[in-house]
Amino acid sequence: MFISLSVIIVTHNHAKYIRCCLNALVPEVEKLEGEVIVIDNKSDDASSMIASQYPTVQLHINKERRGFSANNNYGMALARGKYLLLLNPDTEVLPGALETLIAFMNENSQVGLCGAQLLFPDGTIQSSPRRFPTLTSVIARRSPLRVFLRHSRWNKHHLMFDINYSQPQPVDWLLGACLFLRREILEEVGPLDEGFFLYVEDIDWARRIHKEGWQVYYVPTAKIIHHHIAVSDKYLLSYYNWLHLKSMIRYTRKYLVPPIPGLKIFNCNTDIWESQKIMLTVLCLQGWRLFFYSNAGNQAIHIHARKGKQEYKYWLETENHEVKEAYTYNLNDNNEREIKEIIYHDFDYIVESWNDFFGGQM
Repeated sequence: MFISLSVIIVTHNHAKYIRCCLNALVPEVEKLEGEVIVIDNKSDDASSMIASQYPTVQLHINKERRGFSANNNYGMALARGKYLLLLNPDTEVLPGALETLIAFMNENSQVGLCGAQLLFPDGTIQSSPRRFPTLTSVIARRSPLRVFLRHSRWNKHHLMFDINYSQPQPVDWLLGACLFLRREILEEVGPLDEGFFLYVEDIDWARRIHKEGWQVYYVPTAKIIHHHIAVSDKYLLSYYNWLHLKSMIRYTRKYLVPPIPGLKIFNCNTDIWESQKIMLTVLCLQGWRLFFYSNAGNQAIHIHARKGKQEYKYWLETENHEVKEAYTYNLNDNNEREIKEIIYHDFDYIVESWNDFFGGQM
């Protein structure tokens, strides 16, 4: 049985912000009888200690550091909400914002993803709705020339400075600080692409959501304060700027340039299911449906796999909500063959390798 809303927050050395974030968020979520899931990415500061002081917050502390996409995918795997909100820790949800987003999604069934209006702490509006990158906007924003092109028409077009920020409207994509989605997106589009370690995963996800026929909407009637740390924009030669550039190069190769012989970019990489090394139960459901069940809170991990031109979609519910057979294995390299044999036996569907099934062709 799904609850109304699951909010997923990934922290990494965000002790300066996480208390204000949870102070504003937790009462709003409790009114909706939802849940807050915090994934601490092995912080060096007091982030996890602060989060642990909130009894209703589900805190998960990583033993090793992972990328932003992988951590959010793990949080979404644990989530029980009909709607899910990926929220940055440097945000403060203003009263009524969550109810507004839920009401908007209930009234607009064609919208798969939406986002609130983001405000700087002084109340000015952030340019959170964006247009998809083009080769010119990539040069204007991610190359060394950005120092000279910051006020160019290419940059202004990308940031949508020409729109009315007071009106709800369809957009290409939204800044990843606040991504509000319905559960069907996980089932039909799949989770975030973990090939983007940090940055650009929100653009890629929105592009895939559009491709499946869903709309992405900007909802300015819901308001959230966003401190917008933006570490990759502060220094041209920095580790975070390199990560941003690396992700944009991957996006450019994936969408903006013609295929290059011998160079393969996977559509979607979801290695979190393997890298978590958690116990999984393979539930062999009626027909050829497949569903992965994690013992970490007994929550669903949804898989949307593509093989060649044919799609195989795996989801949670069977007609009778019954499990026919169950097998439990520790997910590691030693039992790769055993899990594959289960798939062969129960689904008469041959996968070439573990990577092909979970990563390479997704």
